[in-house]
Amino acid sequence: VEAKLERLARAVEGWIGQHPRPQDRLRARTRLHDRHGRVRRVRDCTDADAVALGVNPAIHYPDDSRTLGALPAYVRRDVEVLEQGEEARHLTEVFTRGGLVIIEGASASGKTRMAFELMRRLSPDRELIVPASPVSLRELKNDGVQLSNAIVWLDDVDDYIAAGGLDAAVLDAFCPPGSIDVLLLATLRSEARNLLEGAKGLDQRATPASRAARDIFSRARIVMLDRGLTPAELKRADVLRTADPRVGGALDQGTGAGFAECMAAAPAILQRWESARRGQNATAAAIISAAVDAGLVGLRSPLPAALLEDLHVCYLSPREVNSPD
Repeated sequence: VEAKLERLARAVEGWIGQHPRPQDRLRARTRLHDRHGRVRRVRDCTDADAVALGVNPAIHYPDDSRTLGALPAYVRRDVEVLEQGEEARHLTEVFTRGGLVIIEGASASGKTRMAFELMRRLSPDRELIVPASPVSLRELKNDGVQLSNAIVWLDDVDDYIAAGGLDAAVLDAFCPPGSIDVLLLATLRSEARNLLEGAKGLDQRATPASRAARDIFSRARIVMLDRGLTPAELKRADVLRTADPRVGGALDQGTGAGFAECMAAAPAILQRWESARRGQNATAAAIISAAVDAGLVGLRSPLPAALLEDLHVCYLSPREVNSPD
């Protein structure tokens, strides 16, 4: 009897190894779990998690005596507050109806932060599903994993579309018509949308990614976010300047950059790049320039180090290439 039970146990273990449980498949293809390795609820996400989800870290003021959090005070945007003169109900409805919602805007306009704050406020009890890679959502579909009462976080949704990880079939699998159980919450840079929709192959026909993008965008509810703050948003921000000096610094800057760009230290980063290009560190400037241009032609980050090593020499003069440094 013991020998039979032992054989049965081995057989069961082998079967489980070949056919992992749905929760094990979900865990293997997602990230940002709790300390027990389980998918966490939105309400349990911290400010530190927001950075892991793609929110840009805020500019740091080393001389400020106060202890500032990972995220600056949040300035609610008009699209969350007003809609044609009335309190916006459409975003609340969006978060209860399920489907695909895309927050679109320019780079560093505050899209990811707004998405994070909206889901914390409007859907705290949903499970948060963060795909481990741009193709993980398709893999979950192929695994037959079913989601319920969940938000799927798709920051820079163009990465998922370009990789073949999100198309109409994947959308139908998790958000079938009439279902309100799953919300795909995505962000999208307007520049990336234009690149995806206009992408053509060598024969000048639309690529699979561009066809998928057009289909996805036509079925999504898209919330547009402006780069700059409106007068009403500026007033809300001004109220917060005393509590958080980063807000005041972004309001008072004269660089011409947007509010969210200043909060993410974009002008300072750009200045360092420009200084490097002017001779402070030609190699570092060349690597950054190569990465930027690679992104402009559609290559997705993170870029392999070997590719940057090959590309960056194109941005150096012969003297700089042969420099012993």
